[in-house]
Amino acid sequence: MTLWERDFNDIFDSVIKINFDINNRSYDDLVRWLHFKSNIYMMSYYHCYPYSCDSSGKDRISKRIRYLYDETKEKYSEYLNETDINNFKIVYNMPSYHEIKRLINDIINAGYPHQTIIFCYRTLIEGWTIRRIVDDLSDSTLEKIFTSFVNEYSSQSQLPAFLVNMYFIRMKEKLSNKLKTNTSKKDWATAEKLSEYMNWVTGNTLLSLYYGKNREHDIADWCNKVKNKVLNNALKNMNSVSPVKTEM
Repeated sequence: MTLWERDFNDIFDSVIKINFDINNRSYDDLVRWLHFKSNIYMMSYYHCYPYSCDSSGKDRISKRIRYLYDETKEKYSEYLNETDINNFKIVYNMPSYHEIKRLINDIINAGYPHQTIIFCYRTLIEGWTIRRIVDDLSDSTLEKIFTSFVNEYSSQSQLPAFLVNMYFIRMKEKLSNKLKTNTSKKDWATAEKLSEYMNWVTGNTLLSLYYGKNREHDIADWCNKVKNKVLNNALKNMNSVSPVKTEM
């Protein structure tokens, strides 16, 4: 049994014993309210976690509380009374769902799918050297490589796989497109090199298809290009924010 399964069983066994006051609520309102109360109960459970754990486990719990807090504030704010949460330790320096989603979209839009997926392997999960990428991923399809990334990122970050898939929904869309749809019209070199594959679904293409003469150099180059575009986009966003006007 995994830690998440143990937690779920504990929470489920406790929640079903609670005598919720459900009078005078419509069906739709009742469903939303029960979701809200379940979130509050889960935050309480993790705040008083019944099991001992190491530093990584404590970090996992803090992230879980923060995720539940963000979801509750975003989806069920009409029920939220601050007294429900003022005793919980919320990790405020953890980025919100929207902040993470914006960063991931910046990454996805910073290059072709094969480039951005490999960038994610190099920067978002541990243990993936350039050599390992060449050895372990080159003969796999982009779809398989991406699915493996989602699973490993979910495991390392302690985020549910469904949430990681939500973060990367734009990537899944790109992988389902034909290669010609994802290829810039200005990028005649790529279009010429991969001309016979332009009608293939992008996710069905092998990573090895995109290499030049030096695989390790190509991977380093892809990652640098994606990183630079992400940083440039972040700077543009910062500069586009209107300064706060102050009265003299």
